[in-house]
Amino acid sequence: MERWSNQDELAETQMKHVERLIRETQMPVSTYSHGIMKKIGERRGRKKTNIWKKALIGTTVAAVVGGILLGSGFVSPVMAEALKHIPLIGSVFQNHNDAGLKRAVEKNLVAPLQQSVTHDGVTLAAKEMIYDGSRLSLVLERSGEGFTETFLGEFDADGRTFGAGKGVLDHIRFKVNGEERFMSLTSLHPVNEHTIIVKFNDARPVLSPGAVKGMDTTIKRFPDQFDLTIEATLTEIMTPFSMTVPVKKNTENIVLKPSMKSTYSNFSLSLEQVELTPITTRMQLVGKGEIEALPEIYIAPKGDYYEGKLNLGADIVDEHGNSLKGLSYHGMGGGINFYEGIYYLDFMYNPFSEKPEQITIKPYLYEAITLTNHTVTKKYIPELEFIVPVPK
Repeated sequence: MERWSNQDELAETQMKHVERLIRETQMPVSTYSHGIMKKIGERRGRKKTNIWKKALIGTTVAAVVGGILLGSGFVSPVMAEALKHIPLIGSVFQNHNDAGLKRAVEKNLVAPLQQSVTHDGVTLAAKEMIYDGSRLSLVLERSGEGFTETFLGEFDADGRTFGAGKGVLDHIRFKVNGEERFMSLTSLHPVNEHTIIVKFNDARPVLSPGAVKGMDTTIKRFPDQFDLTIEATLTEIMTPFSMTVPVKKNTENIVLKPSMKSTYSNFSLSLEQVELTPITTRMQLVGKGEIEALPEIYIAPKGDYYEGKLNLGADIVDEHGNSLKGLSYHGMGGGINFYEGIYYLDFMYNPFSEKPEQITIKPYLYEAITLTNHTVTKKYIPELEFIVPVPK
């Protein structure tokens, strides 16, 4: 069987800044990412840690060692492999704590990019990209002189840059084949003071409770091949940065559309699609109705974005009982999206370590209060399970 990677750590992100970027750049006025917003709330009040000192030391070592060895024109195979584990030597994704992206490096699925644009002595460059049809991960790097802040900068209570000097990311948006469209920005991950990994996918807009009725909730999937336009503004630089990079899916995916439905109490759940790639596992469910006599601990509390709605999630497990960890929201893979009486679940997980013979979808309710301790207490609902065979 083909081996895929199965490591499952998620990177810490600058969540306040992500919130502000998402509010202003990626989503219609009536939408925002519920999962990220809740995650931001959980992190408020935590002391800020200096993540840059170690990265700066590593970058300095890489620059010195790389300059000496690469300048000499000779790198032994052993040293070449060792250099991959020093920041910015080899693929940036190699050292990122995302199992799927690491697997992409191992399988040579990383696409190098050469596009860059310069304004006022600052260059913004797109360096690398991974795209498997389910999600897109992009490395952006700034270069120049006179920087006093990291690429993501420091933020005030509202997630805005404050006291920022030159070259801090302030605004970013994307276009597909020249068309401005919704994208779910899932993470901005700092690699070092000048480099970030941006992750996003084509999930539905997360609609607010007061959204206008009749809005289109169809997922507008990214094509297998398209031109991605990146538009960004950096602080103290008047001219926006804009560049277009070619995107092409280079994985063989398994797409399952079983059209299965299950029921429990007065609640029904439909399995729309499961997509397996060497990089990502993606699952899409649609639910409708209510569960009678349900304890309040499994219902979103007062003041929550989806107050009174079910705290609903789902695990995905292979025939050996191996469960995948989600790529967001406390390892659950995502949060609910509720609109006009319908629950939409579009979850993303790590890849399976091996191609499974069958998968089991195990829906559950969770206690929201446990998330403050970064744990998830689940109540599984066997009546809603799906068992899906995977073609050989």
